[in-house]
Amino acid sequence: MWDEEKAHLAKFNELIPKYKARPSVLLPLWNVAGYALGAGTALLGKEA
Repeated sequence: MWDEEKAHLAKFNELIPKYKARPSVLLPLWNVAGYALGAGTALLGKEA
C-alpha cells in the first residue's frame, strides 16, 4: 500500500507543473488530517 501511495504522490507532483496547476490552499490541512487518520488507525492495532 505504501508503494501505491508513493506512486500516487509522484504522479501528482508530475502533473501539477505539467498543467500549470497550483496546489490547493487546503493542502496543509489535508496533510494533518491524513496523518491523524493514519495515526488513529495505527493505535487501533493490527486487527482493527
